[in-house]
Amino acid sequence: MNSSFLHATIDGEIATLSVQRPASDNALNGAVVCQLGEAFRQAAADRAVGGIVIGRAEQPFVSGADVPFFIRNIKSGDIDRIVAFTRMAQDLLGEMDRCAKPVVACIHGAALGAGLEMALACDRIVVSTRTTLGLPETRLAIYPGLGGTQRLPRRIGIGLAKWLIFTGARIPATVAAQIGLVDQVVEPDRLDHAARDVAMSLADARDSGGPAAVDLRPEHVALRDFFASHSGEAIQQGRADTGGDKQLTMAACQVAAAGSIAIRIADWLIDTGMALPLEDALQLEIDHLIDVFTTEDALAGLQSVLTKGRAPTFRGR
Repeated sequence: MNSSFLHATIDGEIATLSVQRPASDNALNGAVVCQLGEAFRQAAADRAVGGIVIGRAEQPFVSGADVPFFIRNIKSGDIDRIVAFTRMAQDLLGEMDRCAKPVVACIHGAALGAGLEMALACDRIVVSTRTTLGLPETRLAIYPGLGGTQRLPRRIGIGLAKWLIFTGARIPATVAAQIGLVDQVVEPDRLDHAARDVAMSLADARDSGGPAAVDLRPEHVALRDFFASHSGEAIQQGRADTGGDKQLTMAACQVAAAGSIAIRIADWLIDTGMALPLEDALQLEIDHLIDVFTTEDALAGLQSVLTKGRAPTFRGR
């Protein structure tokens, strides 16, 4: 099945689904989610398919969500449309997460925001050496709403998840592997083969465990402990002691540049959601969308994406 925004193939027992919306850097919108959802359900129901790969080396993964869609609906006051889109996308990622067949993310290029959130819903994440990952939403005065505040801390722990979410940092594949965010890093010409091999290994039960644990480097231990020990608000307001550490000071400065309302809500979502079953925690993300998308800061942050490099001014309202 190939649709206007989707490329789908089946080779042997592995189905490969990839978004193809190059004019918008493969950003998710309602049509993409619908087409990807239909293809995913077909693959999941096909008895000849043993595993599903999302993405391919020939093109970028998913750069994020469709920013103009958010801007239009904020300006028109149609926040319900934003909530409906988010719920639809969350439902699709939930299907990926719960799928009885192994689902492997195959990432080349940027996987930001919704792209990384989609990858987090997969059983394994395989990336090329040219991959960049991140959740930049708080720098736009919104928060990750497709499971990022819940699946990321469940994968790499609360401290490192807060570091990535509060700072909006974009990290290279090597760092992502060092903190356990991705499972394999390979050269671009080996990416498709590596992702297929992982999917087949899972399908054949040769790999039945979860993502492998990692031994954190000292700099990542410091980031983990700093963000686990201080609230986002305290870091943003300069009340968290960095001890003069350059790395922590830089991270605190990045948090200071984010939207304060988004930081406060994201902090609460992570802490509260981690004590709940995942399904209930994901609903919290939906429940608080109106609290962030009705702010002046959210509109300013999202509009800054279209002005290419002009930093937004956030006013905490």
